[in-house]
Amino acid sequence: AAAAALLLYAPAPAAAGHCYALGTCEACSTDMRGSPCGWCKSTSRCGMSWDACTGGMVVAGMSCEAPVNLGAGEPFFTAVADFMPHDNPAQYNYGVAVTDWDGDGAFPICD
Repeated sequence: AAAAALLLYAPAPAAAGHCYALGTCEACSTDMRGSPCGWCKSTSRCGMSWDACTGGMVVAGMSCEAPVNLGAGEPFFTAVADFMPHDNPAQYNYGVAVTDWDGDGAFPICD
């Protein structure tokens, strides 16, 4: 009788691999059963969040919508090579970053 009682109260089976059956990014990234799922953008398939994916993985808390193109608009950086010495030897591999904090078009470090 004890064995029969144990069978009646057996826990539900684990949902291992549950992510692979989900067919949309929204269903995949919001599924909270068991281990976290992830939607692979390059294959358009759902898998476990730690599965290999070369196109970026959408996981819980991220948007499934296409990313906004942040590269559109005015250039962010301005070339100021004229301020650099022309006799800088090629073996020196240094970089310089100058920021126009107040937006007046002047670079105070060069004044």
